[in-house]
Amino acid sequence: MIIIGDGLCNTIRSEISDAMRRRDTDFFKRLTKQIDESGAHYIRVIGTGAEKAGERLEWLINLVQEVTDKPLSICCSDMDQVALGMKLAHKPGIIRYRTYTIRDVEVPAMVYPLLVDNDWKVMVAPVNDDGKVPADAKEMAEKGVALIQNAGKYGIDPERIFMEYVQGQFVIIGRLR
Repeated sequence: MIIIGDGLCNTIRSEISDAMRRRDTDFFKRLTKQIDESGAHYIRVIGTGAEKAGERLEWLINLVQEVTDKPLSICCSDMDQVALGMKLAHKPGIIRYRTYTIRDVEVPAMVYPLLVDNDWKVMVAPVNDDGKVPADAKEMAEKGVALIQNAGKYGIDPERIFMEYVQGQFVIIGRLR
């Protein structure tokens, strides 16, 4: 099981959103330390499409790495921000391709090139041809297998691909074998 500390970027919580706007370094250092000490294997940082998002992502990554040596989980649908985060990271982590609106056949061309010649991993959510999470396990498995098979075209070991299955309100992370 992989534990990804997600509280750092939960901007739905007003105190986190306010601290992000203020760039409250002490607040985020304390929160990062709490997440680190909670047993997380990775610390999630999120990039957004907002103005100056890359600058904010860089600030957050640097701050997190001052507090912990845990690898990062970079969560973003903007591949330029993901590439920036990968360059800033002190060690390989996990990319969480953050969208459920793009078809799984497009994911390899967008994400897998970033995984060539390094040890980064990726977490993806299989979606159907309509860009939706499959309604049944059979279709979910078929789409997951297709994502893993496509990784081979880029020379990426299937052990570096993690599937995120959305079922109701629960997110289940795992390898599809």
